[in-house]
Amino acid sequence: MRLFKQDYKDKAGRRRKTRNWYIELAFRGERVRLPAYRDKKASIEFGCNVEKTCRVG
Repeated sequence: MRLFKQDYKDKAGRRRKTRNWYIELAFRGERVRLPAYRDKKASIEFGCNVEKTCRVG
């Protein structure tokens, strides 16, 4: 699992980061990116739950 904030350019051309955290994980041989929460700890917990669910299912 990888936790990160995405980069983007605003209308003025400046580089910015999103407010929300994103989770990237491998599922069935593909990379999957999911939007998480603004809070880092909550996003980590969400990512752990998603990983756990993917392993079971």
